[in-house]
Amino acid sequence: EDITERREAQSRIEYLATHDEMTGLANRTLFSELLSRAVARERRHHRRFAVLFIDLDRFKIVNDSLGHDGGDEVLKAVAPRLGASVRSSDVIARFGGDEFVLLVHEIPDRPAASTIARNLLSLVLKPVTVGEQQCRVTATIGVAIFPDDAEDANTLLKRADMALYRAKEEGKNTLQFYSPDLGARS
Repeated sequence: EDITERREAQSRIEYLATHDEMTGLANRTLFSELLSRAVARERRHHRRFAVLFIDLDRFKIVNDSLGHDGGDEVLKAVAPRLGASVRSSDVIARFGGDEFVLLVHEIPDRPAASTIARNLLSLVLKPVTVGEQQCRVTATIGVAIFPDDAEDANTLLKRADMALYRAKEEGKNTLQFYSPDLGARS
């Protein structure tokens, strides 16, 4: 009996369980698992890493003016830019909607994380052609560093998210690092 089709279907199911179908990036489930592993590994080796929470600015306007298909085209254009800008050891994932998250291994300090984030901001800013229209979106990024800002995966993600929302309050197309006063304000 030929089981090729069954194997292909099983392989497709396994892929969809860990990846975002539209962008091909890791999904929230896979990212969370890899983040937990990174916490355990880097704690053991006493190394830092960064989590960057990335949100596309004005994405609702794109969806409202160009429709959800237009929004999907923007996501499909931005995702490979983000993926191509990171090392193969790093992990970029689509968290849902217009949110992405990046795990950057072996980051020496905040200035290095800032350089990476600023590079991402400039990559997202490049125009995207949807149909016959050119549109431009920007991004806002929140950054948390392990172990400086948190020592477990969930808290690290929450703190990167807090930094993201603080950055959005201060204006779009910018980045913000987590700081203890953000936690107090929240």
